[in-house]
Amino acid sequence: MNNNSNHGLRDKFEIGLMVISILIVIALMAGLSMFPEQGKTFAANVMYVLTHTFGSTMQIITIIVLLFLVGLGFSKYGDIRFGHCKPEYRTISWVAMMFFSGLGAGTVYWAFLEWGYHFNAAPQLAGVHISEAYTYELSLAY
Repeated sequence: MNNNSNHGLRDKFEIGLMVISILIVIALMAGLSMFPEQGKTFAANVMYVLTHTFGSTMQIITIIVLLFLVGLGFSKYGDIRFGHCKPEYRTISWVAMMFFSGLGAGTVYWAFLEWGYHFNAAPQLAGVHISEAYTYELSLAY
C-alpha cells in the first residue's frame, strides 16, 4: 500500500496559515462593512502616504529590478535549465500563454467593473449633467 495516499489535510495544506488569512479577510470585511466612511478615509490616507512617500522610489526599484532580470537573462546565466528534461513548450508557446493569460485576466477584471466605471464617469451633454437613469442605460452598453 502506498503511504503517500494516506496524507491528511494537515500534510497537504498549511492549515494555520489558511485560518489566519481567512480571519484577517473576515475582520477586514466586517470592519469595512460596519464603518464604510472611516474605512474609505483610512484607505485614502494610506494611499496618500504610500504614493507620496514611496511613489518614485517604487518606480525606480521596479526599473532597476527589470533591467537586472533582462541582463541576467542575456548573460551566461540565462541558459541555466531547471531539471534535466527538455522543456515541454517552446519559447514562443510560453510567450503566447503569458500574453493571452494577461488578456484573460484583464477581461475578467473589466467584465465586472467596466459598467461601474462608465456609470460613475458619465458624459455631460452640453455641460449639463445627465440624469442617473440615462447614465445607467449608457453604462449597460458596456
